[in-house]
Amino acid sequence: MREISPSTVVPGSNPGGRTTKLSLFGKREPLLRENCRLLGFQGVSGGSGVYLAPSWGSAGCGTVPGPSQDRPVIDYRVLRDGFVAFLESRRFNGRYVKCMLSYLDKYVSVIRGPMDVVRVFAGLTEGQQHNLSRGLRNLFNFLEAQGFDKGYLDVLRRNIPKDNCGFDVHIPSEDEIVASLRVIADGCFKYRVVYELILDSGLRLEEACRFINAFSRAQVEEFEGFCVAPLGYFRRSKLAYFAFFTDEIFRLLKQLKEKVDPISAVTYRRKKPGLVAFKYLRKFVNDTMTSDELNIPESVADFIQGRTPKSIGAKHYMKLKRKAIQFYPRYAEYVSGLRQKAELIKPKNPSFSVIANTDESQRGLGLI
Repeated sequence: MREISPSTVVPGSNPGGRTTKLSLFGKREPLLRENCRLLGFQGVSGGSGVYLAPSWGSAGCGTVPGPSQDRPVIDYRVLRDGFVAFLESRRFNGRYVKCMLSYLDKYVSVIRGPMDVVRVFAGLTEGQQHNLSRGLRNLFNFLEAQGFDKGYLDVLRRNIPKDNCGFDVHIPSEDEIVASLRVIADGCFKYRVVYELILDSGLRLEEACRFINAFSRAQVEEFEGFCVAPLGYFRRSKLAYFAFFTDEIFRLLKQLKEKVDPISAVTYRRKKPGLVAFKYLRKFVNDTMTSDELNIPESVADFIQGRTPKSIGAKHYMKLKRKAIQFYPRYAEYVSGLRQKAELIKPKNPSFSVIANTDESQRGLGLI
């Protein structure tokens, strides 16, 4: 076994030929140096060279000797198991984690310096660069959390291409939604249910699938023409308080006996030409609710879709719920009209106009 110091002198690492002391472990270096024997620094065979990497948990980072200078090395293949555990501890979305790992597994092996980061992105499409950059940034965050030098990791981060700035402003038209309803109605039943539930509620795909899979235990409140079910889902910065949906979807939910997986739902949607993507359904719901036609307050639409901050007080929370129950019938009638245009349900003659929002309709809901 060859003992080495966790600190390495890297000559020629900055302009002017100055010498910089590079620590592999940043602020944790003194502690690691004191416990050098306990950690058991040793050479680990790695391909054509020898990685002078610490053996603690097969860290996968160290220095590789070269003719002119020593450079820190990041071996993703060795780090992968620990990185996966790190991602799981952060409670990332499962689809997000799977996508990151897929791109890292395909394009990244060993990073010996900034140019390796540049090369790994060369020739990739804009979409591929976007997905790979998310994986690499989280990998570097993992290494920083483990004590790897932040200064060097920042150098690597600066070589990751930036995403083109801009907003996806596309909102599908009513005709596109009607056409999509016709397409999904002829397909797999469980994906039809999740698709139409998102159209009704404006929920994210992840929360919609979670609700469907736990529907048998849901406490559903029934109103005239629509239903409300408490969710209380909190996923990092994402949240969902309630699921609002029409009677038509309530019937479909009671018929469904299968589980729905978000990744499979996305794959199924991609194989259906002309089917509006789930994320655009959510945009369509918000745009329609806040339109001049329905005139639902933006704060209420955000509450229905789960955009309200988690920090809202209990009093304000209950007020928003009452407002949501008051205004949702406008959207429920509208979306039922879309299903009629798609010939999924027969036209019906409502006993009152929810769009008019008369005092009689509000009394029928017990709101005044």
